[in-house]
Amino acid sequence: MSLRLKRLGAALVAVLGVSAVTAAAALALNWTATNGKYPTTVTGGQAEQFEFKMGPRVVTCSIGSFEAKLEEKSFVLTTTPKFEKCKADGGLGATFKWNGCDFGLTAPVLAQGALIISCPINAELEVNIYSSESAEGEGKMPVCRFKFAAQTPREVIVWTNEGVGNASQVKGEFAVKPKYTTAGSEEICGEAGTAEFLGQSIFKGKFGEVAEGVDVG
Repeated sequence: MSLRLKRLGAALVAVLGVSAVTAAAALALNWTATNGKYPTTVTGGQAEQFEFKMGPRVVTCSIGSFEAKLEEKSFVLTTTPKFEKCKADGGLGATFKWNGCDFGLTAPVLAQGALIISCPINAELEVNIYSSESAEGEGKMPVCRFKFAAQTPREVIVWTNEGVGNASQVKGEFAVKPKYTTAGSEEICGEAGTAEFLGQSIFKGKFGEVAEGVDVG
């Protein structure tokens, strides 16, 4: 079985909570270029700033963006987001270290999509928090490291198609709760647990240098 089919099956099970993946797949929609022009580049920015809540720590980023290549209509849109100029608790420096991991954003199944965190073997997505405003500097070590292994949280993304034709776009409302482990003092970082990824993003398409509508349907 291909990796994409494995991801599809995992996402369908996570969203629907059933084992009849074949029957559920018939209910799934796809990420689609409105006019069928491929490859379409899909980009997304923060419509509502993302919050990443890990126990007692909350990370927000001034820059949050997504980019993915849609070679054909697809159930999963695979992307490695950029979360930059991040701060924890309003002041401490914070960074995202992807370590080869990525996000798979599934199209809706029964109106709801899922977030798939995929990682190479023995790798994890890390969210690091530092002891000062700056996360820069050679040898600087984080005081807290939150680690997210490959998983498909049950909580969802609500997708909404907006606009028409080349102006069509997709709004995503994220309310995802992935599990994490911690490295660092439990007094500062808390224990391992379930995080919350909250926020909104608007996804648009481009075919070459020309705007292209994108939708989930």
